[in-house]
Amino acid sequence: MKLTFRKAVTGASALALAGGALLATSGTAFAAPAPYFPDAGATLGGIEFVDASGAPITSGSTTTPFSFAVAQNSPTGVTNPKATLYAYTPVLGVPSGAWSGEALSGSTAYPPASPASLHSLANPIVTGVPGDETLAVYQTDFPNSDASTTDGYKGLYELRVKIAGSGGAIAAYAAADVLISGTTWTQVDGGFQLFADTTTTTLTPSPGSPSVPGTNVTLNATVADTTTPATHPAGTVAFFDGATQIGTTQTLSGTGTASVKRRARRIRR
Repeated sequence: MKLTFRKAVTGASALALAGGALLATSGTAFAAPAPYFPDAGATLGGIEFVDASGAPITSGSTTTPFSFAVAQNSPTGVTNPKATLYAYTPVLGVPSGAWSGEALSGSTAYPPASPASLHSLANPIVTGVPGDETLAVYQTDFPNSDASTTDGYKGLYELRVKIAGSGGAIAAYAAADVLISGTTWTQVDGGFQLFADTTTTTLTPSPGSPSVPGTNVTLNATVADTTTPATHPAGTVAFFDGATQIGTTQTLSGTGTASVKRRARRIRR
């Protein structure tokens, strides 16, 4: 019995064939502590943070400067643009434009020479250096004093990638929210998926082949993310015996798996 399976298109997901790779282009999801983001002034969208190797990250140490911060969109009509990373401290009931904050980095031209993955982007990119201000230092300058356990502002800070042109005026910015616990920051909103995920697909029968004709066999499909940081792909899987679909299309679980039962049959030769 020859079995193949296909991943059906769901949202921004693409088609996958048995044994092949699939491309998942849906955005990375974050737990959003509304109403902090989207910031009305963040016309460039969200921010993706990237480590020194070029891999996106969603958390890190507050005692280490950011390596790269990438804005989701580019401004228009800005001459010789440079990007700078800022931090702000949210205050309940105060408009985001009135929050206090300061720059964490110097102004940098983009794209950077390395890593190569970022050099090919047209997005505004802040390139950090070892002497940049850390979130730990920023916390001492502009601490978040909100102690409420219900309003969601406790431990919350907003980061902005601001773009300035030749005249020095701020033209636009992107924003993202992070929660700080101890010496760890975690991005909670404002992120986007900078690079498409690549995945592998595996089909496993249970019990394994050969099976006794007339018995039920469970076909298990696993879709695994091969990018960093890895996430579990979303979408659906359809199982096929030749050109005939087996059962109904199955939704991938939170661990990237789906299954369907099929009665084993005798193969006539």
